[in-house]
Amino acid sequence: MVACAVVATTLAAVAGLTLAAAASLAHDVLAKVVFKGRLSANRELADARTAIVVVGVVAVVLAIVTQRWNRQVLISFTFAAAASALLPIVLYGTLWRGFTVNGLRWALYGGLLLTAVTMAFSRRSPATRSRSSPSATSTGSRSATRA
Repeated sequence: MVACAVVATTLAAVAGLTLAAAASLAHDVLAKVVFKGRLSANRELADARTAIVVVGVVAVVLAIVTQRWNRQVLISFTFAAAASALLPIVLYGTLWRGFTVNGLRWALYGGLLLTAVTMAFSRRSPATRSRSSPSATSTGSRSATRA
């Protein structure tokens, strides 16, 4: 019974995120940026349906690529990226009257970039897993001295 509730909640969350991402792509990116408002409602709906498929395919590809990665690193990256990108925007947007859209973009992309660079060079990152960590070498030396 509990497992059924967990599966239903997970599916609802994934569906909501997929729908939000697809709507943002179709309405904000395609309709306003690419076509500059010259898009009919039917065409925007068709683009939203296509965006749902694109978002789903990208999510599946990312899930396959990151399947063997350390989940702690991925979760840490998720929370660090959200905090470093969103906290400055919320603080600046509410407390500073001179905060502009250009400043919002710099804060968002700068926070994401700094988080990605920091996580890429951290010790537990999948990009640096070929290096031997001190814990791996010390474990090997302990087993050699015990034998």
